[in-house]
Amino acid sequence: MTTNYLIKLRVRILLETRQRGVYATTLLMYEFLKEKGIDVEMYTSFPSNFNVLPSPPKSKIFGEETMLNSPSYSKRVLNEINPEKGSILHIANAWHGIIPLAEKRGVKTVITIQYWWPTCYFNSMTCNDCDCKTVGKVSKAISSKKSKSLLTSTLEAFYTIRKMERIKKNVSSASVILALSKVVKDVLISRGFPEEKIRVITISALTKT
Repeated sequence: MTTNYLIKLRVRILLETRQRGVYATTLLMYEFLKEKGIDVEMYTSFPSNFNVLPSPPKSKIFGEETMLNSPSYSKRVLNEINPEKGSILHIANAWHGIIPLAEKRGVKTVITIQYWWPTCYFNSMTCNDCDCKTVGKVSKAISSKKSKSLLTSTLEAFYTIRKMERIKKNVSSASVILALSKVVKDVLISRGFPEEKIRVITISALTKT
């Protein structure tokens, strides 16, 4: 019964980065699901040997990450993939903007968190006294990291806080959050992400023994 259920699962993996570690981990996951007999397809926003999606729109004002996670682009991608209600959309990296849109369509979403982008504006967690939600602390971190004036860093701090709140809201709306280690899980929980949704998965769990 369990095997028949697994075969009926349909998983669509979305990947928007060619970063070596993330790409390698995602390929392992893709092969693992195939070996289990699960109907799985992978889609990338860059040239690859898999299903290639239209590239995100360019903007001179907003960065690539902002355009990738815009509602208009995410809707376009969802319409192209057209995942069935009850199927699974696996976000392999930081494409968080598509999560709430997919969930509204009845598609279950899973997102893998491999590093600190949902919990740190600088993706590093090296500013020990920064919480990414207090203007004074965020401004101090920006000033230190970017050597900006107090006024400029304060203005960027307001943007930073809004951005991190949006990321947290989107990621938290996923059906399941996969943390690549217990350390990542603990940091996510400490930053207020829903503990009941977080599962830990390690690279060794995806490799043959």
